[in-house]
Amino acid sequence: MTDVKIKSASARLPKKLREAAPDFLSMALWCVLSFAAANALLFGSLAPFGPAAVAASRRRDSVAAAFGAIMGYALSKSPENNMRYIAAVLIVFGAKLVFERFASGDLVSVLIAAGGTAFASFGYAAVTIISGYGSALAFAETVLAAGAAYFFKRTSTAIEHGKPVMALPGGDRACVLMTAAIVSASLTSVTFGRLSLGGIIACAVVLFAARYGKESGGAVAGIATGTAIAITSPSAIGEILSGYALGGLICGIFAPFGKIVCALAFAAVKIITCLVAAGEYPDFAWFYESVLAAAVFLLVPEKAGKFISSVALWDENAADSATVRDLVLSKMGQAAAGLNDIAAATRKVSESVEKTNFTDMNSVLNSVADKNCRLCSKSGSCWQKYYSETVNAFSEMGLSARKSREPVLDREFTERCQRSGELVSAVKQKYRDAARKNSEERKLKNVRSVVTDQFDGMAVLLKDIAADAASVKNTDKKLSMAVKNIFEGRNIPLFASTCYYTTSGCLNVEVSGAKERLKNADIKTITEELSDVCGCDLALPCKRDTENARRLVFCEKPLIEAEFGEASINAEGEKFCGDSSEHFIDQYSCAHMILSDGMGSGDHAALDSMMTAGLVARMVRAGFRFGSAIKLVNSALLLKSEDESLATVDALSVNLYTGRADFYKAGAAPSYVLRKGHASKLESISLPAGILGGAEYEQNCMVLGAGDIAVLVTDGVTASGEDWVQSELRCLAEKSAGEIASSLAETAFKRRTDGHSDDITVMVMKLSSCE
Repeated sequence: MTDVKIKSASARLPKKLREAAPDFLSMALWCVLSFAAANALLFGSLAPFGPAAVAASRRRDSVAAAFGAIMGYALSKSPENNMRYIAAVLIVFGAKLVFERFASGDLVSVLIAAGGTAFASFGYAAVTIISGYGSALAFAETVLAAGAAYFFKRTSTAIEHGKPVMALPGGDRACVLMTAAIVSASLTSVTFGRLSLGGIIACAVVLFAARYGKESGGAVAGIATGTAIAITSPSAIGEILSGYALGGLICGIFAPFGKIVCALAFAAVKIITCLVAAGEYPDFAWFYESVLAAAVFLLVPEKAGKFISSVALWDENAADSATVRDLVLSKMGQAAAGLNDIAAATRKVSESVEKTNFTDMNSVLNSVADKNCRLCSKSGSCWQKYYSETVNAFSEMGLSARKSREPVLDREFTERCQRSGELVSAVKQKYRDAARKNSEERKLKNVRSVVTDQFDGMAVLLKDIAADAASVKNTDKKLSMAVKNIFEGRNIPLFASTCYYTTSGCLNVEVSGAKERLKNADIKTITEELSDVCGCDLALPCKRDTENARRLVFCEKPLIEAEFGEASINAEGEKFCGDSSEHFIDQYSCAHMILSDGMGSGDHAALDSMMTAGLVARMVRAGFRFGSAIKLVNSALLLKSEDESLATVDALSVNLYTGRADFYKAGAAPSYVLRKGHASKLESISLPAGILGGAEYEQNCMVLGAGDIAVLVTDGVTASGEDWVQSELRCLAEKSAGEIASSLAETAFKRRTDGHSDDITVMVMKLSSCE
């Protein structure tokens, strides 16, 4: 019997429909909110909240918001006075489409709501009866619409952050509560006899808040919901407000005794309020509403109630982001130290084992002599009277075994030693055994070296990640949301949007979203819009793709601009150049040049250098620093094949904000710098990558500025001398980076007169001011 796999409903939907579902949901929510806002009556006659909801909506949701508001006014209980509000909705909708193309934010929404409502309200007052009361009423509606737009906009932004209500700042929390109050007020018009849906929901909110938020939660919820219900019934403001506020407080006090006691306490306060507010004939509608709300409250399972509280309330003991960051950085430091200790221990053991297990030629000869000469009757004569002749004969046997030839032994030795033939065979066999053992030991040594380098590399990587995390000074959540709105205004939903300042004061903006959406986006125009919103000039972003997502990193335009130049000349008769190079500017506005020279020339050297330069470049692009990248690439070269693989590493990284230049060298040729008109040379004595396990690199640092030039070369340039490069560089200072590279490469080729040909590669970085 075969298994039948049933796909979920979401999996059966087409891909485009699944991607568009969040947009449809957002529009539906704004439509419902606008409909409810249009039905929220203040003091029984004022309803300016529909235009406010339209003004606060996102640009892509404005059509749905406007439709919901218009339908809300058209279907309300008193549509005869709502034409001015429908006109206000249309004016706000039109203004939103025009003005939000240039700017967006809380202030823009407030101004659009106030302008549209004022135009419609004062126009209505002018057409009907011009009076002080009518003008005051129009002014009041304008102020209410502006305030409501501010509440709605801040609430929308707060909800998009995804935090619990009590985790929001005080201002955002107040806006959320006011928005909830307006929505609750709109539901009071939905009645069942004398009971209102808004009143039942308000009572349920107070009960849940008091049960899981104790006295403070119940009192706050009671005041907020009481205000919402009271403004719709101006004849009983005091009674309603006091009933909800006092009920929430008493309910919270009795919360520890269980849900039933909590519900009974709230109902008791409600019935007392009904009796106090009653005249000759008491109305128990408020009490009945509390009874229905209590029934809902009691029917909701405890687990569901705790879930609701976890969404709505904030745990005061929750770890803040700064504490978590400090803890993570501490753990990274401990992990890096641990990996360094493991690497040191592994290296020490490896060196000890190597000394013990390695067999040299002297050991081979001593072993053969000990085994064959010790019991010989002529041993005393050979190793005492004829010691020099015997040692020379054994040396010749060892040399012949190493070179795989027959030994040329002295005639006197062969006549004296009757077992000379056996000695030659024994030396050959012993040497073969030792060579095989040493070969296996070298392989094990490479493996141990690779493991050690990887531990070292991972330790450096952890330190680099910790340093990058520590460089983030603070984040700007409002700016992050503004950035998100710019993309979503272009119908490009984002997975994440983060704006943060580094310790150097530079702004970085990182966004991620669906690869296909961002791939077709007008990045140049978006960069200009982001620059306006952020208040600084941003450079075009760096892109990094994963399988289905793309990450864009925008940085402030640096003060320095880097120009790259490169020139290569193959060794004579070679199809491939044994040198490889990479240059790029990374996501943090650092300019990089990477140059590698493979051993020898031709395709084998090209493979080693290409692998070295390519791997280092990819790792640096991914966020590694050069120290960890070089160590990990060194281990990769050791494992690449059984044949010897080595390549030099020559790298330069320049921070285009500060001008800090870091030179990294592993067996590389000298580099040259022209700074403020003075030429200098940087040399290295380190070994190439891949030649030894644990090979180190050298690092030098200096500060460069506009007008300075840095040059990386391979040894094919300096084979005919080094001093000429500095004088030539001073003469070429006014040329472009490409022209400097070509001229230096051609000059190096012409100067080569020793008959030996080698690959020649020159890389040039020329810095200039961005102004």
